[in-house]
Amino acid sequence: MRALEDSIYRIGDAQVHIAARSVRRNGEACRLRPKNFDLLVFLIQRRGRIVTKGDLLREVWPDVAVTENSLVKCVSELRKALGDDLRNPQYLQSIPKVGYQLVGAVEEEPAGSPAGVAAVEVQHTTTVELEYREEISMDSGWWERPLAWGAPVAGILLLFGAWHWWTGRRVLPRPAPWHWQEVAWWKLDEGQGAVVHDAAGHGLDGALSPGVSWAAGGGLWFSGLDAAVTGDDHGVLPSGDHARTVSAWIKTTVPPLDATAILAYGNYQRAPNSDFFGAGLLYDGRVSFGSSTPRGSFAGTRRLDDAWHMVTVTYDGPAASAARIFIDGAPDREGFLVDHLATSSESPWKLGRTIAGYTDFRGNIKDVRVFDRALTEPQVAGLFACSAGSKDLGDYYYLPVMLPGFVREPRAPGAASTPFRNDNRDFAGIQLAKSKGECAMTSVEGADAGQDLRISMEVQTPTDAAGNITQAGPYFRSRIAGSGDGLIGGTSAGYWVQLHSNGMIKVRRLNPLSVVAFTAPRPGFDAKIFHQLTTEARGAVLQVWLDGELVQFDQGGRGVDRVDIPPAWETPERVGDNQGAAGVAFGAEDNRSQIGGQRVRNLSVVRLD
Repeated sequence: MRALEDSIYRIGDAQVHIAARSVRRNGEACRLRPKNFDLLVFLIQRRGRIVTKGDLLREVWPDVAVTENSLVKCVSELRKALGDDLRNPQYLQSIPKVGYQLVGAVEEEPAGSPAGVAAVEVQHTTTVELEYREEISMDSGWWERPLAWGAPVAGILLLFGAWHWWTGRRVLPRPAPWHWQEVAWWKLDEGQGAVVHDAAGHGLDGALSPGVSWAAGGGLWFSGLDAAVTGDDHGVLPSGDHARTVSAWIKTTVPPLDATAILAYGNYQRAPNSDFFGAGLLYDGRVSFGSSTPRGSFAGTRRLDDAWHMVTVTYDGPAASAARIFIDGAPDREGFLVDHLATSSESPWKLGRTIAGYTDFRGNIKDVRVFDRALTEPQVAGLFACSAGSKDLGDYYYLPVMLPGFVREPRAPGAASTPFRNDNRDFAGIQLAKSKGECAMTSVEGADAGQDLRISMEVQTPTDAAGNITQAGPYFRSRIAGSGDGLIGGTSAGYWVQLHSNGMIKVRRLNPLSVVAFTAPRPGFDAKIFHQLTTEARGAVLQVWLDGELVQFDQGGRGVDRVDIPPAWETPERVGDNQGAAGVAFGAEDNRSQIGGQRVRNLSVVRLD
């Protein structure tokens, strides 16, 4: 925020003074918590762009473990302070399942103007101590339950918080994503014994019944008769109407004979009720989850065969009541739970059996996870790629970044890499990642691919009858990202080479998203076919080849075939973190929501250092 610290902005009837950390409407001071103000400034920095929830959680709460509820509350408070209307937004527009966008014209006012001077006359409404106390009490995540904050610890937090607030600097290069950690995780990899252990560390161990045995290929075999793993919840699993995700690898026996459960917990009564929650399969092999009320459950469309599949169900809580089912990381169906959940907080849990009994699961189950929030589509896809041991390019797998849209395409025998495309009409892409073994959600992230790289691919950037342009190409020297990370701006570093539908090539910095070199459009460029795009970064120099021809750029009014790419992150300004991450991004900078369909095949990445 240092680039804005002397600026004053007007948005509608609101005036935002960055240095004074104040907001006034029609001359009246708005009372904002520090995080409300930080959120507003972050959106001003990215005005005109959609900012994902993940980016907001990372940037506004960089060193505090909070859940998405903190963001929702913060946005609600900010809307109330600004007099904004959720149904007819003048300031903050919600982008369902993605994030938020600042709407309306933003005008910058000189800091020395009378309006600017008047804006300085305001006092902060909260202290750092209050801010940190609110962050701790705002959510009910599992991580806060076992903590008893004594005076010494509170003092340390206060000093740490004050130092962080006054310096405006981040303590860590990237915050640990605690808010995406599993609250329960039964790997089912013990291989022997009568007990399974909770790898999340919350003591949700379970006992095997006689109909359950260890399978040679990993996981447990459920015979369908007296087949269950049972344990006590102790208030750890998501309860009430709280958001949640359940994910498991299963191999069911076909044909299905009855509706069966993968995971179930809560109190079951003979009459339909919402105290019970379960995720499993219907009579016809479709995935289903929810409660036992008539409108409290949700079913998918795909009928599973007897192969291994990763099944994931998500519920985002009462705000939207959105329900989603994923098979092997890809969306199967999306809808709503009309009847809100009210899952019991102190109850037993079972793998392979409903709480009421009935027919037990037949087949194999392994790697069962529970989260106390709804994972996003890119996060589910990233978890699948990691836990499936995908090898999309050598030892790398493709980690989806930016907005949803990335789709793997069938890989031909002998192909060096997996082809992929953008099924959305917005920014999307991948980052090269490597499995770290167990694929805990906190470790599903990109890898260091190296500083000096040769990246080559065949890329298609379609256009349409209206002349809408798409872009695609490699990026490098960026920060390591998690699934669905927005990458552009924030704490990113690095460069992105874009091939456009008209044959123009731009070299952009990821932070800020500025053009450092470009070419003119190519007459007769065929956007319907694949083109060979090769980039080679060595030190502070970049060279690009298109269809085997060395590209000539305009950089600062000079014609060059060697583009200067200085490491701005090593200057005193230090804009972004270079952690050697690399990947491919699909752009939509000029025609958002208008066109997509970019494709990449035969991707190769070679380290030159």
